[in-house]
Amino acid sequence: MRKSRSLKESWVGLLYLIGLGFLDIVNCASKSKNGNIIFGLLDLNWETGIPKSELSKVKYWLSRSSESEQLGFCSGKHGFKFNNVSMPNLVCSLKISYRNHKPLRSFEVNYKEDWKVQFRVLNRFLLKDLDKPFLFNISMDVNCQEFEMFVKSVTFDPSFAVLNIGYDLFYRFLRLFDALDPISSINLSKFYSDLLRKCLMGISFINIMADPEHYMVRYFEDRNRSRSFMPFFSVISDSIDACFNPETSYLSLFKRTKHSTDQCFRYAINVSRLILKISISSLELLLSGFKANEWSVFNWLLSVTKISGFCIDDTEVTCSEMKIPGVCDILNPETTIRSAVPSKTIPLGFFSFLADTNVKSIQYLKFVNVVPPFDYLDQNINKASVSYFEVTYCSIEECNRITALLQKMWEPNAFKLTGYKMNSDDINRILYSNIKILVLKECTLDVDTDWKPIRDRRGEFKLIGSLKQLNISSSIFPVCLVQLFLMSAKLENIYLNSLKFTACLSFDPFSNTKRNLDCLEADEYIPNECLNTFFTGEISVNSLYLRGTADFESVRFIFESVNLHKSVKYLNLSKNSLTVEHLNLIANFYCLKRLSLSRSLPSSMEGLIHSKIFENITHLDISHNDIFSQNSVYIIWFTNLKALDMSSVRIGCYILSSILSEKLKNSLSYLDISGVDLSLADFKCISDCRNLRNLIFSYGNSCPLTTYSDVLKTAYVREKLSILRIETTGDIDIDDVLSLADFADLSGVKITCRTIINERKRELVVFNFKNPEFRIQFVLKIYFVDKFIEEIFNNLFKLCYCSFTYEKFLPCINFSDY
Repeated sequence: MRKSRSLKESWVGLLYLIGLGFLDIVNCASKSKNGNIIFGLLDLNWETGIPKSELSKVKYWLSRSSESEQLGFCSGKHGFKFNNVSMPNLVCSLKISYRNHKPLRSFEVNYKEDWKVQFRVLNRFLLKDLDKPFLFNISMDVNCQEFEMFVKSVTFDPSFAVLNIGYDLFYRFLRLFDALDPISSINLSKFYSDLLRKCLMGISFINIMADPEHYMVRYFEDRNRSRSFMPFFSVISDSIDACFNPETSYLSLFKRTKHSTDQCFRYAINVSRLILKISISSLELLLSGFKANEWSVFNWLLSVTKISGFCIDDTEVTCSEMKIPGVCDILNPETTIRSAVPSKTIPLGFFSFLADTNVKSIQYLKFVNVVPPFDYLDQNINKASVSYFEVTYCSIEECNRITALLQKMWEPNAFKLTGYKMNSDDINRILYSNIKILVLKECTLDVDTDWKPIRDRRGEFKLIGSLKQLNISSSIFPVCLVQLFLMSAKLENIYLNSLKFTACLSFDPFSNTKRNLDCLEADEYIPNECLNTFFTGEISVNSLYLRGTADFESVRFIFESVNLHKSVKYLNLSKNSLTVEHLNLIANFYCLKRLSLSRSLPSSMEGLIHSKIFENITHLDISHNDIFSQNSVYIIWFTNLKALDMSSVRIGCYILSSILSEKLKNSLSYLDISGVDLSLADFKCISDCRNLRNLIFSYGNSCPLTTYSDVLKTAYVREKLSILRIETTGDIDIDDVLSLADFADLSGVKITCRTIINERKRELVVFNFKNPEFRIQFVLKIYFVDKFIEEIFNNLFKLCYCSFTYEKFLPCINFSDY
C-alpha cells in the first residue's frame, strides 16, 4: 500500500513539474507585470551630448529644482517646443528648466524568466506595480553599459565571460548585489563561485586585494560590509558551505549538504563581533584541499568581513535555526554535551596559515570537545588581542597549560573552563587577573591540592575588583574560594547551580557589602552557611532562579529576605514540588512581573490566598503541568497577562475556555500551547484573543492546517499575528502553506512536520508580507523535498528564501556567551 502511494505521488509530482510552466501565479497584492522591469539608467555615451534620434525616445527623466539639489525622478510630463527635439526646447509640466534635467535610458529586462538570481528589492518593486522605472540611488552612478554586463552575469549568458570582470567591475557588481538584496539560492552561490574562481583567483587578484581606488570604503557602509563578502566563504571549497547565525553572530562553515536553507547573510548588519564557527572535521577537510592562492583569498575574506575570532568544536551548524523567545527567558540556553569519543587535536597548520593582521584581530577563541593547539597559542597568543577564551571538555589532563595563557593575554575579559581539575597555580593565576566574566563549570581542585587563602594578601587579588559575572555551577570548591569569588562588589550575574563545597578556613568576607544583581541562579540548591549568609545580606536581584530544589523548605528563608521582596521582578521556580503554602510565599515579591512554574504546579489550590501579584504579573510559564478544574483557578486569577506558556500541559475538557477570560483575551500578545491536544472548539477560543502577536501551537491528524488557518482568518487575531510556530506529527500540504497568505503582518513562520507533500487544490498566490525581514522555515522529520515543491515555494515567497531543514541536523549552539 505504501509503495503504491509512493508511486502515485511520484506520478503526481512529475505531472505537476511538467505543468508548472503553464500555471498562473496570482499576485494577492497587485496585478502582474509579467515579470518585466524597466530600469532608468544613465548612459555614458550621452555625457557629451545625446543624438536627436535618441532624445526623442527618452521616456523618463531626472530633475532638480536648483543646481544645489540632488537629482531625482521627475514625475512631470515632457515634450519639445515647436516639435524641435533638442535639450534647450525641453518642456516640463513642473516648469523645471531643461538645465536641471538629465535623460534616462530605458533598459527593459525579463526579470522573472531570465534572471537566475532573485533579489528582494526587485521582487518588492514588481509587487508594487508602479508606473515608473526602477531607479538606483543616484549616488551609485549606475550606467547602462555597466548594467548590461551585470544582467548578462545574473542571467548566466554564455556569451559573457566572467573572466572579463576586472577589478572595477568586481566591486561594482558586489555593490549592486548589496543594493538589490539577493535571496539565497544555488544560482547565487554559482555567481559568487564564478567571481571567486575567475576574479579573486584570476588576473585581477592583486588589484582586488590591494584596492588602490578604495572601492571597499567608497561602495560599502562599514555596518553592513560583511554581508556582501560572506557568500564567498560558501564557495571557497567544493565540500564546504556557510551560513550566518544572527543570534550568536557566528559565521558557520560546515560540510556541504543537499539541504535547502537560508544562509542569512543579509542579517549581518551592525555585528560588533563576527566569529568564524567551524567543526574539527570540516577544518580538516578545508586544510586538506586548500592551496597557497586559496589561503591568500581565505585570509583576505577574514580581513574584509572583520572576523574577530574562532569557535572550533565537534558540531556541524548547517543552518540558521529560527529561535523564538520564550515567555520568561529571552532564549533558553542550550547546554554543551561532552563528546563520547576522544577529542581530536586542532591541526597546527590552520593557525599558522593565518596572516599576521588576522592574528592581531583575534579577540575570541572558543574550543569545545577538541584539543587546542597549545604550542601555537603559547608562542602567539600575546600577538593577538584575545579578550574571550573558552576551553570546554577538551581532552587535556593539565589545566596548567590553559591558565598559563592568562598571563600572556593582553586584556582577558572572559575566561571559561568546563570539566577540569585545577591546582593552586591555576587558582592564583585566575585571582591575580582582571577577568570580568569567569566560568568554572564542573571544575574541582586536584586531590593533591591544598589551597588556602592568605588573609593579608586578599587585597592583591585583581579579580575581586573586576569580576562582573561568575558561573561556578556543578563545581566542587573550598568554601573560602567561593567567598573570595563573591567578594567583588561589581558582580551583576551569578550562577551557583548544583554547587558543592569542601571545607576551608572561612574569613566572613560578606559584611557591609551591597550587591545589585541582574541575575542570580541557584538551581538544585544545596544548603550551606556561606550561601545562606550571602542570600540574607544586603542584596537586590532582578532575576532569581531556584529550579529543581530537592527540599524546597531549605530555600524558604530566601522568600523572607526583605531586600529581595522589593527587587525581584522575575522568579523561576520550575521543577519543584510546591505546595499552596509555597505559592503563597511568592506574594512576598511584590514587584514581580514574570513567573515560571513549569513542572511545579500543585494539584489543588485549597488555601490559596489572593494577592497583588495576580494583577502585577504579565508573563507566566506553567508548561509541563497537569491542569484540571482543581488547580486551574491559579491561572484564572491572573488578570493582566501579556504572555502565557502552556506548552505540553495535560489539560481537562473545557478548562482552556475558562482560563481565557474576556479580560485575558484582550491582554494576551503571546501564547504557547504547543504539545497540547487541542479540540477545534478550544482553538476557536484562542482565536478570540484580539491582540495576539505570537502564537505557538500543535495539531494532530484529525484536520489539516488549513482548518486552523481559516479559524484564525475570521477572527481579530488575523490583523495582529506576527510570529507563528506550528508543530504537527503529520505532513504539511502546499494548501496548508497557502492558507497563511492572508496574514500580512507575519514576520516569521516556523513549521515542524513529518515532510511536505503536494496535493494542491488552491490557487497559487505570491505572498506579500509587510515585514521586509520575513522568514519561513520548515523543520522536517523526514527530509524529502522534491524539486517541483521547491520551485513552488520559490514562486510563493518572492521576498524571502524558504528554508527546509532536517530536524536531525538542527544546530546545537550555546547561547550563554556574553
